[in-house]
Amino acid sequence: MSTEPRDFARPRKGTCWLFIASAFVSAAVLFIALQPPLLTSLLVNAPPLRMTEAERMHVLNEFSASAPADANSSATDTVWARRTYAPMHIHAEELTLYRSAIADAFPEHQIAFDVVFAASKDAVPWHADFDSLGPFDATLASIGREDFITVHANLVCPEGSAGGAGRLRTVDSLGVAALHYASNRLTSSFGSLGALTEPLAAGFGERPRTHDGAARIGNAFNNLKAHGVSAGAGRVSYVVRLVRKSVRLSRDKVRAAARGGELSTRKIGEFERFLPLFSEAAEMSVGDFPWARVPRHDHGHDASAVVN
Repeated sequence: MSTEPRDFARPRKGTCWLFIASAFVSAAVLFIALQPPLLTSLLVNAPPLRMTEAERMHVLNEFSASAPADANSSATDTVWARRTYAPMHIHAEELTLYRSAIADAFPEHQIAFDVVFAASKDAVPWHADFDSLGPFDATLASIGREDFITVHANLVCPEGSAGGAGRLRTVDSLGVAALHYASNRLTSSFGSLGALTEPLAAGFGERPRTHDGAARIGNAFNNLKAHGVSAGAGRVSYVVRLVRKSVRLSRDKVRAAARGGELSTRKIGEFERFLPLFSEAAEMSVGDFPWARVPRHDHGHDASAVVN
């Protein structure tokens, strides 16, 4: 038997990391479990959201003219081929009808910005959008409050869409959402729980829902809950991001999200265009920010972010 002294007070680094991760995940799930749910989800009675053919073609033509063919050349964990981030088409006169329909459906939320992207042939893995919410005050409680909503529509349906290709899929589970939150905060990784999401959902008694994939149909969902898109080559999608009007937006967080830093898990350079509109204010409510005045941008130059 060895007589060398042992340091029992200093656990191995791997053990410490596992303990911290387990504690964080447990706390996240417990927090969610104790949150009182909304009496009625805002998404349950949302009316159909449809783009006109003219609106679809406007966004598609702008995207075709502006998104560079190599927009994804420097990305390492994204699943799109080309994209434009926050081009702000949704605030253009050409999309008045679609914008008005969304605003009427969700009067407590502000239409903030949009994203257009051409998907690769692969599926978008299960994920939640915590890592792209750097500019906003987003917490675990934001999930149950439905502070962040996305409206997803296909502009071009992929090959095989009739058989389920290129369809938005969602999991309506607070527990699964909490686990995605914990995983994202611990790993700063997009879709790190992708392969485990459906088994976890089954454990919480939930099954994935597949949404209508027809062109021009806007599907609204809570983007802090797990979602993904089935594989389908040739798909071009358009998403509009909504934020509850009372959520706070700060200059420091916008700057960190645009340039990278401790306050953000992902660099999204297009947020830089938001900064001049703060004027003298250090922060403000999302509903008070002049989103329609954000300069239009037609070139997707930063390939480090993804939103679905």
